[in-house]
Amino acid sequence: MPASSPRPRFALETTLRSSITYEHAKLARENGFRVFMRFIALDTVEHHIQRVKRRAARGGHSASESTLRRVHASSLSNLRVALEPDRSGIEIIRIYDNTAAETRPRLILAARLGNVVSLADPFPQWLAEALGWSHRDLENHRRKLIGRGQR
Repeated sequence: MPASSPRPRFALETTLRSSITYEHAKLARENGFRVFMRFIALDTVEHHIQRVKRRAARGGHSASESTLRRVHASSLSNLRVALEPDRSGIEIIRIYDNTAAETRPRLILAARLGNVVSLADPFPQWLAEALGWSHRDLENHRRKLIGRGQR
């Protein structure tokens, strides 16, 4: 692809319940696509279940509680790979907390090529747990951001 040509674009929505998303992302990146992920979640599986029930009551699609619990757990367990571009194929990731109803999702983490470039303060415990970050890990990421003049 000539350097002056714009990169091809497409969008994909997924629950991230399996590694197939990363297989597709790596393939896309190998073929000249720039891979950007927006991950949007709520703080607890119970909040997810309540949202789906409200959506279903308004005529939207639904899922069983057991399915929602399974998808939520696998989605969060697959999330940490997204921060590893060699494994995930993802160049840029932005993670949002959408717990507060009727408001815009809050950006809580942004990373580029595996390097954290933005962290929310306060940083949600559910995301620290999903990423396997201890309090010390979080503080190390904050120090690196301060050292680079970022927040």
